[in-house]
Amino acid sequence: MELKDFLSLIRRWAWLLVLGFILGAAAGAILSFFQTPVYEATTRILVMRAPQEKTTDYTYLSDQQLVQTYIQLLSTRPVIDGASVKMGLIIDPDQITVQQIRDTQAIQLTVEDRSAQRSSNIANILIQVLIEQNEIIQAGRYTLTEQSILAQIQQIEDQISQLESEYNDFSEGSQQQQQMQVYQQIYLSLLNNLEEIRLARLQNTPNVVQIEAAVVPESPVRPRPVLNTILGAF
Repeated sequence: MELKDFLSLIRRWAWLLVLGFILGAAAGAILSFFQTPVYEATTRILVMRAPQEKTTDYTYLSDQQLVQTYIQLLSTRPVIDGASVKMGLIIDPDQITVQQIRDTQAIQLTVEDRSAQRSSNIANILIQVLIEQNEIIQAGRYTLTEQSILAQIQQIEDQISQLESEYNDFSEGSQQQQQMQVYQQIYLSLLNNLEEIRLARLQNTPNVVQIEAAVVPESPVRPRPVLNTILGAF
């Protein structure tokens, strides 16, 4: 076949190509019209090491491990279920995408939903629950020690109260006065220990800060009518 034969075939069947182009474009546009819009909201958090941690040659590695830990924590049931309770609806893990922003200690959380307002609410509440869970987990490392000290403080307070109720007059150098002084010293020592434990908890807790809150998206990410129409026509 020569070139003129090909051109003749194209002219003969051009109407079919045009018809296919129109039908494909129409199908893409109709498909987009009937699809439910999906909105996407994004928020970002910054994860920082505990203030007490020393900087070493492995700091970069520990930073990356810390970020990955919180990425996994955002996808756990306690965080998702906690956010579901606050929202009053069930959050599907498939709605959530979590990723590290390259070469940073920042994490980006993306939430998809059929409601623009709800997508931003879910994203922000997930971060709120993450911060609460972080505090609970870190506090748990010191809870037993803190509870033990508080119990001892209560015992000393009871003993001091009992001693005060039994003796109205503590003469200088008396056995009652010496006993009271011992109780007071133990009491102050326990208070100092309690403050040290609480300070250690604060200094050894990684900090999670929301650096960019999710806002209500103005337009859906799906469907994409123009793209679908072009692909249908193609």
